[in-house]
Amino acid sequence: MEITLFQGLLLMLVGFICALDEQWEAFYWFRPMVVAFLAGIVLGDVSLGVSCGAVAELSYLGLLTVGGTVPPNALMAGMMTTVIAYTTGQSMITKYVFQAYVEEDVDEGI
Repeated sequence: MEITLFQGLLLMLVGFICALDEQWEAFYWFRPMVVAFLAGIVLGDVSLGVSCGAVAELSYLGLLTVGGTVPPNALMAGMMTTVIAYTTGQSMITKYVFQAYVEEDVDEGI
């Protein structure tokens, strides 16, 4: 599937609003689950957004910013997981299984 110009502009607006909230830490809209859900609404596939958000949120559940560390950007992880899954047309399970298969081959040195 392709993303239209209007959808791209709406995704940019969602990203901008969530990035502002990341600076303010007011509503926690920058979490991958929320960002992916909003991206799913914009793209017209809410179930894909929720499933992508759940997968991306698992990586950031225990993330604490302690001291001077700079954490990875959870906002872009949620947004890009949904966008990539939407544009390729694959399910999240297919992507997960393929990724595990590729990592297994790399570990074995194939």
